[in-house]
Amino acid sequence: MGKPMKFFYIVASIMIFHIVFLSETAEAGFQSHEKTIEVQLVRSYLDGEKSVEVVNMTVESMENLLEIFEGWQLIEQNGKQFTFHKEIQDISPLLKTNGYFGLSEDGILTIYEGKPKEDNAIQSFYQLNIDKLESKMANELKAGIPIKSKKNYLSWINELKRFEK
Repeated sequence: MGKPMKFFYIVASIMIFHIVFLSETAEAGFQSHEKTIEVQLVRSYLDGEKSVEVVNMTVESMENLLEIFEGWQLIEQNGKQFTFHKEIQDISPLLKTNGYFGLSEDGILTIYEGKPKEDNAIQSFYQLNIDKLESKMANELKAGIPIKSKKNYLSWINELKRFEK
């Protein structure tokens, strides 16, 4: 998104926040400028996983809210609900704790939650030419290769890409 468009969204969001905030505080007879809102924090990880955290908080102004979530992108605002998004340059906590590379029955490189089984596939990538794989690597994939880090994840994706059908 270009700078002029980003600036437009920020200004528009501030204006909407102030309109909603001022009209509701005037109707309620509040003297305070603090407002309780719901914030949804959406995180997108390298492996395609998304997580959503919902937080209720009190803020003084839109500027205060944007300052608190600096580095996040405001993607939606609906009354007292705000949704922020952030691209996380890492694999998801799920993969770090229980993710495995494996092969589906069709020979497709797949990520599983836990050791590879048909019913616990999370994400599929591409078909591998099983005949070109070293037997040791094929056996490791059939048994499941734990994914513990971003480096490990990227290394296996790059290594296995050369066996793509």
